[in-house]
Amino acid sequence: MSDLRHKKNKKKKLKTGMVVALIAVAGALLAGMVFVLGFKTKEVKYHGNTRMTTAELNEYIFNNELPGNSLLFKLFGPKDKTLPFSSEYEVSLRTPEIIDIYVNEKTLVGYVRGEGENYLIDDKGCVAEVSEMTVGDLPEIRGIDAGKLQKGDALPVPGDALKSIVNYADTFARYNIDSQAIDFDENYLASVTVKDVIIYCGDNTYVTEKMERIKNITPGLDDISGVIHMERFDGSSKNIYIQT
Repeated sequence: MSDLRHKKNKKKKLKTGMVVALIAVAGALLAGMVFVLGFKTKEVKYHGNTRMTTAELNEYIFNNELPGNSLLFKLFGPKDKTLPFSSEYEVSLRTPEIIDIYVNEKTLVGYVRGEGENYLIDDKGCVAEVSEMTVGDLPEIRGIDAGKLQKGDALPVPGDALKSIVNYADTFARYNIDSQAIDFDENYLASVTVKDVIIYCGDNTYVTEKMERIKNITPGLDDISGVIHMERFDGSSKNIYIQT
């Protein structure tokens, strides 16, 4: 009697084990299907990019072929691709089908022409990128003998001059001055040519006030040629005189 009961219990345990195993296999298959089908990449959204288009970023990061599985890319995909104008980027999932990529762009203030290439300058006065192309909203910084520079090198000028160059270039760009360049003389004093008027700005003092006034008077410089001296301008004077 005991042998029969033992055999029945053994068969019952075997059936229970098989059921549990089948449930586990089914669960694994279901999880696999969810993983494969549920995290299928349909779209990549970029944030923080102002200097590169979505198409350009797709080319740099994905070689124009979006990852098949968004979760695998989030967990194991390369996050260290070198992007122009950017120091790094971060990846997150908005949904299982949408990847969000946050681009941390470098702060660029201008560029210096080198020997057949351009040095894009960041807000520390260092070379952020070496490129044949220019960036449309950045001014050219002229009068600097850059020589041969590499990425990360500072402009070869004294420290005070470097601060002045960065300050003028950054403020120039923020005020969107109607000129293509900022000129620096041998003493690193700045000047700007707007239309047919040369404006001498001088040293690294009251730069914001000078650029703000230049922005305000620009519409009135049509059909005028001459020179404006703003070396001592501090923002308090209401009148600007043009030497023709």
